[in-house]
Amino acid sequence: MRLPLLRRVLHFFDPDLLSDSVANAGFEQRLLSRGRFNGEMHRVHLPDCNVDCGRYSLPCLGRSAVPDGWVMIAVTRYNSQPAWANGYHTESNHVQLFAEGASLDYRAVANAWWYVIQLRREWLQLQSLQILKKEVDFPCHGAANLIASEFNVMQLVRQLNAIFFSPWPQITNQPLYAQTLLIDAVLTVLSDATPVETKLRQAAERQAKFMRSIESYLSLHLAEPFYVQNMVKSTKIDERTLQRHCRQIYGLTPVQLFGVARLNQIRRELQSADRENACIRSLIERFGVVHQGRFSVEYRKHFGEHPTETLKRY
Repeated sequence: MRLPLLRRVLHFFDPDLLSDSVANAGFEQRLLSRGRFNGEMHRVHLPDCNVDCGRYSLPCLGRSAVPDGWVMIAVTRYNSQPAWANGYHTESNHVQLFAEGASLDYRAVANAWWYVIQLRREWLQLQSLQILKKEVDFPCHGAANLIASEFNVMQLVRQLNAIFFSPWPQITNQPLYAQTLLIDAVLTVLSDATPVETKLRQAAERQAKFMRSIESYLSLHLAEPFYVQNMVKSTKIDERTLQRHCRQIYGLTPVQLFGVARLNQIRRELQSADRENACIRSLIERFGVVHQGRFSVEYRKHFGEHPTETLKRY
């Protein structure tokens, strides 16, 4: 029996396809940087867990929640700058743990590989009792960021890559064997990892709270002209702090973030519109866009195609 492997290659930014980047999670995706987007996503269903990995050519923000009945373990491997997850800048030796139903906010770094292991808590602890003779410390709610041995994390990533990309028949033809190797690597990482310092955890919780306030403002005001003071007043975050957190979370200023969020929302509207009857001018005017020509240029710079091309494709 071969591993049930799903591979998808992306040649443009498609939030509908990207919503399925992690099994059962339903991510809402936003492209944060202009340019030609491409990416790839891979998934393996093992007997007792799901494993996903992927990479994007441009930074994206994904927002979701862990599905009920599952917990998640996540790792990011990057070359230049760390990713951002639930208030933490994730270093190469960091591991993120997410309890059932936990919010999951993740800013992917361009061309960095991310990996997500999704499994049942009871099964994980049963394996831990059998292998380590004790249960691993896993959050009962919310998320946790752990600092692990760089060597152990690298071994886990090697095992994940073997599952996704190995030509070895011993792995590709034996799902239970692949799962055994994977859970051994996972437990080795978790048994040696330590939580981040309390001060860093509190700072991450504050930043995650700020992000929720910013996202709430964006969801309600994308059709209005943008003024930083309006966001300051609505979110109750002073302007200097707002500027800093937008840079840290999104890599953008508040003005840039508003423009990017509006472009992404218009793209979603175009993708769901009836292309026979849709009017691009009417649609963008609902979002306060006055100059269609200028908008089309900015849209093409950001997504690599004209709004009419998006409309025709869907």
